[in-house]
Amino acid sequence: MKETQKEVLHFEPKTQFGAGDCLGDIFPNIQKLFPNAINRGRVFSVLVESHGMGFPKKVIHQDKTAWKKCLECSVFDRCLQIGMANLLFQHALDRY
Repeated sequence: MKETQKEVLHFEPKTQFGAGDCLGDIFPNIQKLFPNAINRGRVFSVLVESHGMGFPKKVIHQDKTAWKKCLECSVFDRCLQIGMANLLFQHALDRY
């Protein structure tokens, strides 16, 4: 029997799409990824499978329904820019 995956949300689920309150929530926070869990952003998520001392396997998923809702949002461009800036900054801090 396959074990069900734990989920970790990296956004506030009560915030509705299109309200502008979810700016930058498209991706999960890559600095706070939990092992052996699906780390969810509003659209993209990553499953980090860790089995001991080796390198963890990372699998990226996209929620196509959430992506369509994002595309319909009036502040999508600004949201994507903030999300990408956050992602780039998190990546830069990991390398520092």
